[in-house]
Amino acid sequence: MEGRLLRKDTKVLPAPLRRRSKFAVTTARREIHGSPLHRTTAVPPTLQGFFHGNGDLHNGEPQVLPNRKFGRFASLPWMSATPVIDPSFLFLRKALPLTDHIFLLRSCNGLLLFGQLPNAYYNTAELNLSFIVCNPATEQWVAVPGCGCIDDELSFILLNMHISLLFDPAVSSHFHLVLFWDNVDVSGIGTATIHTYSSKARAWSHSDTDWSEEEKQGPWEGWRVRQMVSENSSLHGRALVDGLLYMILGNNLILQIDEQGKTRRIIPAPKVRVDAANYVVFVGQSQGLLHCIVEQGHEVVPSLLAIDGSRVRRRRWRSRGLSVWVLQDSDTQEWIFKHRMSTRQLFGKRSCRRRDGYHVVTMHLDCNLIYFVRHRDAQMISYDIDRHEVHALQSFEDDYGPITPSNTITLIPYVPYLSELFVGVLGGHK
Repeated sequence: MEGRLLRKDTKVLPAPLRRRSKFAVTTARREIHGSPLHRTTAVPPTLQGFFHGNGDLHNGEPQVLPNRKFGRFASLPWMSATPVIDPSFLFLRKALPLTDHIFLLRSCNGLLLFGQLPNAYYNTAELNLSFIVCNPATEQWVAVPGCGCIDDELSFILLNMHISLLFDPAVSSHFHLVLFWDNVDVSGIGTATIHTYSSKARAWSHSDTDWSEEEKQGPWEGWRVRQMVSENSSLHGRALVDGLLYMILGNNLILQIDEQGKTRRIIPAPKVRVDAANYVVFVGQSQGLLHCIVEQGHEVVPSLLAIDGSRVRRRRWRSRGLSVWVLQDSDTQEWIFKHRMSTRQLFGKRSCRRRDGYHVVTMHLDCNLIYFVRHRDAQMISYDIDRHEVHALQSFEDDYGPITPSNTITLIPYVPYLSELFVGVLGGHK
C-alpha cells in the first residue's frame, strides 16, 4: 500500500498537510551521507510491524522475557516475514542475566521503553519500578533508575502511571521520559504529579520539589488538579511532534507538553457536530503533523427490555462515523478536516461502541494509513485514506480471544532506527 500513485479523483491535500516526517527525512539524510557513527543505507526507516501482548499481569505475576505474549512480532504484509529484530530481546537477557522481570511499555522513533522490577520483587510488598531504554536495531541500551516516588504494588502502578518516551533523532541523540502519576484521595479528587527524566542530565526532576511556585501555578497547570489523564491517552492517545508531547485529556481536550513535563497548551479537539457527542479516540503523528481521530454519535434508547418481569431501559451507542483532522497550527489551534469514514465501512456494522467495538492502534508515519483492531474477533485492519480501502491484516484471536474490558491487547508499533548515534548517550551499553 505504500508508494502507490493517487487516483485521479483523489483530493489533494494542501502542501503543509503532506509534509513528510522530519524524522524520516533527517535520518535518511544522515544515513546517506555516511557519517562514521552511522550505518550506511539509502532507505529511510518506516513502520515494520507491531510487538503484541496483553499488556498486564499474567497469572498474577509480572511478564518476563522471554515471554510468549511479548516475545512476538507481527510484521506488516509488505515487509519480510522474518522480523527485522529478535522479538525475544536475547541481547537484553544476556546483558542482564540476573534481571528476570522486564516488560515492554512504549516505543518512540525506533527506541523501546521497558519497565524493570527488582529480583526481590516477590519478597517485598512494595517496589520501585525502574526502566530500560534500548535500540533493538543496534542492540544498544541504557538503564534508567526509578524516580523514587512510586512505591506500591505493581498492578496499582500500572493502573495509575502514564509514561511516555520522547526521542527525536533529528534534534538529539538523547531521550526524555515524561511520567504522570495519578493520586486519588479518599474523596475521589485526583491530582497528577509529573516526573521527567533526561538522559543527558541522567537525573529525574519532580514537579512537587523541583518546580517553582510560579511554575506549579502556571496558567495551564490547573488541569492536574481538576482532571486526570484520559484512559484513551494511556492506550491510544500520545504523539511526539516537533519535540512536544500531545496527550488526550478527558474526552475532547488535547494536552501539549514539553520535555520537562510542563503544559504548553490545552487544545480543544475539533467539534465535528454540535448536536452529537464528540470523543477523541486517537492522536498520533503522521507525515510530521499531529493527527486527531474523532468519533461522533449519541446514545439512544430504542426499546424497553423485560428482564425477570421488570422493565429496564437498554441504551445503545449509535455512531455517526469517524473523522480525521490535522492540526495546522498549534498557536492558532487551527484544525483542518482531512477525511471521514463510517463504522460500517470499517467494521461491517452501522453502530460500533468506541470502547467495546474497536480501538485505533496507530497511523503510519509517512502515508495515509490508519491501523485498527476490531474487538469482536481481535482482527487488525488497515484503512487507506487515499483509496478508501479496508484491508484485513493479522488476527490475534487465536492468541488472545475476543477483546473485552478484562481481556485487552497491547500493540506497540516499531520503526527501526538504524543509526548508532544512540551509543553516545551517557551510560549506554552495547
